[in-house]
Amino acid sequence: MKFNFSYLGSYHMETILKLMPTVRNKKYESCELIESAAAGDLNAFKLLVDQFSGYAYGLSFRLLLNGDDAKDAAQEAFIRVWKHLKEYNPEIKFTTWLYKIVVNLCYDKIKYEKRKKMIFEYYSGGDAELMAAASPGTEEAISNNDSARIIEHIAGGLPPKQRMVFILRDLQNLPADEVAKILNMPVGSVRTNLFYARKLIASKFSKIDRRDIK
Repeated sequence: MKFNFSYLGSYHMETILKLMPTVRNKKYESCELIESAAAGDLNAFKLLVDQFSGYAYGLSFRLLLNGDDAKDAAQEAFIRVWKHLKEYNPEIKFTTWLYKIVVNLCYDKIKYEKRKKMIFEYYSGGDAELMAAASPGTEEAISNNDSARIIEHIAGGLPPKQRMVFILRDLQNLPADEVAKILNMPVGSVRTNLFYARKLIASKFSKIDRRDIK
């Protein structure tokens, strides 16, 4: 049975999934899956969500460093995918298009959190990022030599563009040209932002390490 997506446009993703029928044992190729979902096949759309939700949540979590915020961003991303799937250009990798939607949602959230951080720093007179880096969770990570967790934590304090580039390029292991497509910036700008992001992370990592040794 075919369904019209329009009447569900404002529903939360969990509500949408509850309204979907049980997926039949029909095999789809990726292109066919996207085409069927765009045509209004809810079975195909549910499979699309199942197949790519991990990508959306994983990237959201690395960008936002908060499970609830990451879940909300991933769900909102698929609502936008649903609404705009007919506009999708199959010449672009679906994950590239999905990542772009996720990044835009997370970028808005990061800018909002950055404004809150600036207000906090103004009234506290401190460096909120270094205070966060000295939190019990980070010290525990240091004691366990979990460098990856420390780096992800520090990356959360980078300027938004550097943060996006670093996470997509170094943590998600995407090639520079794909990062450029996702962020709508020249490849040269990707490399420049990545250079400064790595430099900042290395500097902050060394400071946290020295403080722990003392």
